[in-house]
Amino acid sequence: MKKGEINDAVVRILARMEEKEEQLIIQAKEYERRLEALNGEAGRLREMQQTYLQKETYETNIQTQNEKNDRAVGQVTERLERSVTVINDRRETLVAQYNDRLSSMEKDLRKDLKELMDWKTAEFGKDKGKDSLTKYFPWMVTSIIAIIALILMYLMYKK
Repeated sequence: MKKGEINDAVVRILARMEEKEEQLIIQAKEYERRLEALNGEAGRLREMQQTYLQKETYETNIQTQNEKNDRAVGQVTERLERSVTVINDRRETLVAQYNDRLSSMEKDLRKDLKELMDWKTAEFGKDKGKDSLTKYFPWMVTSIIAIIALILMYLMYKK
């Protein structure tokens, strides 16, 4: 090869090396830019992961909460059953007392009505008894209505 050809070859090789060097500089700048973007990303990823809840932790928390809810429901159910039992016992006691009072009042009213009827026939005789009967008729009707009302109340409450 001649000297001129060698110089041309060297110039071409140097030109290629300069091109490669420029390409490497551009590539290095691009790598640097990407690295800067990635350097902050690792910290951001760690911060984001701290705000997330792992699946196992979530499931454990849900299971614990469900167990607490089940215990609370059980306690409320138990209290409710005890309250219903107490209320039913109290209701039975009150019904028994009411029935006793009702039967006592019915006996008293029957006794008073019998006394009234006996008093009418014994003391006044036939004609005077009729006058007395009309005189006390409103009281007798009221007594009969009261007896009927008490019997109806008893029957309604007994159901």
